[in-house]
Amino acid sequence: MTNNSPASQTEWKVLYAASETDPLVKVGDLGNVAGSLPNALKDLSARHLSKIDIRMVIPFHSVLKEKYPALEKIASFTVQNFNCPIPAEAYQLQINGLIYYKIDGGPVRKT
Repeated sequence: MTNNSPASQTEWKVLYAASETDPLVKVGDLGNVAGSLPNALKDLSARHLSKIDIRMVIPFHSVLKEKYPALEKIASFTVQNFNCPIPAEAYQLQINGLIYYKIDGGPVRKT
């Protein structure tokens, strides 16, 4: 028996990271799995009366830049590296109720 009282409802916040995901960019089976997991978690939360705020983060691949050229930048930040900081930017896109963050930036090498 499920306890449906408001106190029994748990809110989960999930940030899911993958190198590729269906429907945005998919090369192999990893894209299939990464694309289906968020929906499976949402279905699970609906059956168990929990709230899951799931978001996905992926690299801002060049194919995505071509497909979504006008995305708004939501953040700029620096990733610390052993030798030097790496500038990065985050962009946001929502598809079918799921928020995707795309991270852009490249490693800097000193020769």
